[in-house]
Amino acid sequence: MCAAGKPDFLTANVDASMNPGDDLYQYGNGDWIKRNPIPPTEAHWGVSQLVRDQLYHALRTIHEKAAATPAPPGSDDQKIGDFWRTAMDVQKASAAARPTSTRPRRR
Repeated sequence: MCAAGKPDFLTANVDASMNPGDDLYQYGNGDWIKRNPIPPTEAHWGVSQLVRDQLYHALRTIHEKAAATPAPPGSDDQKIGDFWRTAMDVQKASAAARPTSTRPRRR
C-alpha cells in the first residue's frame, strides 16, 4: 500500500504465480497483461497507450465544451473554442486548399 492508502500500482500488476528468477517480465507485468489484452486494432498495448487515450478524450471534451459555450472575448475558453471550431471546419479548409500543381518542381 502507498502512504495514501491506495494500492501500489506496481504491486497490483505483479503475477505472484511466477518466479521472478524464471521470468522477471512476466512476474512484474503478468497481472496487468491479463487484465489488459492487446486490442485487435492495435499492434502493441501498454500503459502509455491508455494514458494517451485518456488524454485524447479529456482534451477533446475540453475543446468541444469550449466550442459549444459562449465565453468572454479574449478568455482562454474563447480562444480554445475558436481554435477548435476552425480546426474542425473541413469545408472551409477544403475550399481554402491550394490546387496541386502538375508541373515538375524546379531544383
